[in-house]
Amino acid sequence: MIRPVTVMKVTGTHAEILYSDLELLQTGFNTGRVQHDRPLHLTFIFHDPRKPQRSMKAVIKTNRARNELWLVTYFPCTGKQLASALKRGIIVRSGDGW
Repeated sequence: MIRPVTVMKVTGTHAEILYSDLELLQTGFNTGRVQHDRPLHLTFIFHDPRKPQRSMKAVIKTNRARNELWLVTYFPCTGKQLASALKRGIIVRSGDGW
């Protein structure tokens, strides 16, 4: 579940994110590439099924007790930013098309 404050932060920081993009998070969690690049963080990179040329990046963080998950950031990822993200961290799961 995503708290309203998180939705406001993501849509405020990344104006290109629409509320309909939030529905894609579950798709990204199920089919995307998963990387572990920082302690307590998992990065999900996945293609937008509505626009396959568009890649999305979501970062999830857990607390030390590992009983809560937080959406840290979520945005379209392209060009150098995407190339850099794909090089970082340990691949936990190679998703569709990666």
